[in-house]
Amino acid sequence: MVPESHVDYIWGTFLVGANYWPSKGNIRSWTKWNPSAVREDLRRAKEIGIKPLRFFLLAQDCSDEEGRLRDTCSSSVKEFISLVEQEGISLFPTLLVGHMSGKNWPLPWGDTYSHNSIERERRFVREVVELIGKSHHVRGWVLTNEVTLHQRPSSPEQLKVWFDSLASVIRTMDPRPISLGDNLSPFAPAYLKPENFRDSVDYFSPHIYLYDVDPVKHTMLYLATIEYDRSLGKVLLEEFGLPTSNYSEESQAGFLDVILHGSLLYGAQGALVWCLSDFDAPGDEPYLWEPHELTFGVLRADLSPKPAAEVIRKFSEKLSKVDLSQFKVPERSAAILVPHWFWRDYPFVPEGEYRNDMWRAMGQSFVNSRSAGIQVTFTREEDQWPYKLLILPSVPRLLSTTWRRLLRYVEGGGTLYYSTARTVWHSSATDMWEELFGVTPDLNAGSPGLMLDDLVLKVENREIRFKGRALTYSMRPRDAKVLGKDEGGRPLLFVVERGKGKAILSLIPVELLSSGELWPYDWLRDMSNLPSMLTGHRDVEVQYLEGKGEFLVGVMNHSFEERKLEIKLTPQRVELEPIPKTLGPKSASLSLMAL
Repeated sequence: MVPESHVDYIWGTFLVGANYWPSKGNIRSWTKWNPSAVREDLRRAKEIGIKPLRFFLLAQDCSDEEGRLRDTCSSSVKEFISLVEQEGISLFPTLLVGHMSGKNWPLPWGDTYSHNSIERERRFVREVVELIGKSHHVRGWVLTNEVTLHQRPSSPEQLKVWFDSLASVIRTMDPRPISLGDNLSPFAPAYLKPENFRDSVDYFSPHIYLYDVDPVKHTMLYLATIEYDRSLGKVLLEEFGLPTSNYSEESQAGFLDVILHGSLLYGAQGALVWCLSDFDAPGDEPYLWEPHELTFGVLRADLSPKPAAEVIRKFSEKLSKVDLSQFKVPERSAAILVPHWFWRDYPFVPEGEYRNDMWRAMGQSFVNSRSAGIQVTFTREEDQWPYKLLILPSVPRLLSTTWRRLLRYVEGGGTLYYSTARTVWHSSATDMWEELFGVTPDLNAGSPGLMLDDLVLKVENREIRFKGRALTYSMRPRDAKVLGKDEGGRPLLFVVERGKGKAILSLIPVELLSSGELWPYDWLRDMSNLPSMLTGHRDVEVQYLEGKGEFLVGVMNHSFEERKLEIKLTPQRVELEPIPKTLGPKSASLSLMAL
């Protein structure tokens, strides 16, 4: 599979929205219904440029034990829909809500996945869709809110069967798109990996709250998640945000600025921030023991705007001046190859326990690629590979048949980069070391491998230092050229020509160790003759969408430092705003230009 270049917006444009509980009443708002407060919330949302709101039907308050919609909830929801229609706001109703904001609230029907519960859940879904499905302000249906935190499924198959059974009720009644309402992303467990839902949901719905000691990696990994999901289908960033009880309001605003621009430029359908407002409800559950949940809003509890609200307003204003249907995502020239076992279990393959580290390696590979100006995406073992460069970042193994395809890929003119990672001593990454990489194993029988410890790699006249420990293979060259050795003279980096292409083997798991350098990604970019658009800073990214004779260009500063830019662009005309010569901390700019 190759990701489509046209974004093909489900709703005609990029959605800028928020997750919503009323500022008065919050999670229990259906039993503490306050229409005047809700009306004011909606007006403030509209003022700052928020178009859709994702709202929630707490099962405890809205359903009885048989799955029937309670009359009290029904009347409040009908009044809410009326208020929304008056204000011109659109909606994503979230139907089955047990988990919310750090608490598992009771589900009246009990066990989520049992046959009896599914029948009750289907009844509830049917009654809700009958109640509000006539409104043209409903944009789509979100089946649940992180149901897997309320009850973990026994397998990916169980969760998928459960979703398909409930989604089929909606599909027979309403044509609008449906999402799972759970974290379909590479960060998730196997049962939430997007590969396992690509034939079920209408769009992937990552819920991501990331933290990292590296500020550049922090925001770039959000974009890596969007690119990962987009390589499989449509994606809406359904939840993201930061609490201002932990971070300054200015910092929250800068974070939102980068993620909103990045979501647009990476081809997402939209982004829904968590959440619209803070809550002045310290005694309410779960805020009683989760105080940070009180401060995720872009509006304060009194509905005064935080700086993040102004970021949203300005971004929405920019979008109103652009016909996004005329733009597409540029073709990616490189791809990170995702192992099949990353989302699928195989018997006696213990690397399934390594999936978190695997994503850490793939995420770091994405960050390094983008910092080097490489247009990179993600691809799978069974996909087509129309890329100049394929990257295997610290992958323990692939399917045996995939290595044979990779040999044909290289012979056809591609460049393959493989950075090894040895996790299970008995296992081998491949049986094709010599055919593909021009090397043969050089370990003594019974040895678990070669231990690297704060390695210094010598490549030509350079010394590249890596911090950390890792176990790797020992290889000797056959017809491969040795490019790099450690201080003891052991070969660790090889390149060999096969047909029209090249295969590069690094026995160093580069993406799992700390080096402070982008090596070898700059080198891979140049070796593969890849185009790039650079800014003069590793932490300032240029990304764009292609139109007919024009480009929508964004510049994103992922750092917390002001950066002077050196972008080599020669626009004939620029609208929206000119590409800045300096960019503030955690900020982004968007320009519409002809080249």
